[in-house]
Amino acid sequence: MVQESSTLKTLLNMCSDTVWKMRQRAAKFLMEYNLPLVQVKKGTLKQPSCLATMERFEKQFLIEIGELIADEELLVRVEISEGIIKLMPLFTEDYVDKHLMPSIIEMFVQVSD
Repeated sequence: MVQESSTLKTLLNMCSDTVWKMRQRAAKFLMEYNLPLVQVKKGTLKQPSCLATMERFEKQFLIEIGELIADEELLVRVEISEGIIKLMPLFTEDYVDKHLMPSIIEMFVQVSD
């Protein structure tokens, strides 16, 4: 339980760090950490022994993903966007429409300007 709370606390702190490179690393770690859940959802893997669970993904990590996709630093948004593609089976259609797509469209508009 100590490992679980310290890992989660560290990750959440990284997601809100004032240094953009830390947020970028957090985005990458967040995606890699939850990647086994895609295999679980597809049925190709039983629940992994790691700390990633769908309950934690839905309750805690979706909030962080939403904040990182709207980050002020473009490179953080790009990093999280690449990870979102890998984790796409975990997102509901409603969440994608309401939270991810507006931020992704905004990112593309800013990049094209």
